[in-house]
Amino acid sequence: MKRLAGGVLAGLVVLAMAGLQGCGGGGSSSGSNNNPASAALPAWLSGVWAGVDSSNGEAVSFLATPSGSFVLMNGISLNQVNGTLSYDGTNLSGSGNSVSIAQGSYAPAKFGGTAVQSPAQMNLNVTALNGTFACNLTPDDNANTPVT
Repeated sequence: MKRLAGGVLAGLVVLAMAGLQGCGGGGSSSGSNNNPASAALPAWLSGVWAGVDSSNGEAVSFLATPSGSFVLMNGISLNQVNGTLSYDGTNLSGSGNSVSIAQGSYAPAKFGGTAVQSPAQMNLNVTALNGTFACNLTPDDNANTPVT
C-alpha cells in the first residue's frame, strides 16, 4: 500500500508539473522571463523528493526532471512553486513562479540551497509568495521505484 501511495504521489506531482508547464503568457510588462534556460541535473538529483518545510512543519513534495525543471508542492497551504534549477556540484540556484491555490495568487520565486549525493539530501531555500522558507528533502524511494 505504501508503494501505491508513493506512486499516486508521483503521478500527482507529474500532473501538476505538466499543468504548470502549460501556464505561461503573462502580464509582465518588463519582458523578462522568470525561468532561465534549463541546465541538466545529475541523474541522482532528478526524481521525486519528500521532506518538511522547516518554517511550518508542512509536508513537501518535490519533483526534479533531468533538464532542471522542477515542481515543489506544500501540503496543507496548497502552495506550488515551479521553475528551473542549476547545480554546480554543491549549490542549487534558480528562479520560477509561486502559485498559491488557496489564495489565488501568482508571483515570481527564487531558489537556492545545497544538495549532496551520498547520503542523498537536499536543503532548498525558496523566496516566494509567503516569504522565505526552507525545505529539508530526501529522495522518496517509494515514488522513485519503477512500477512493474
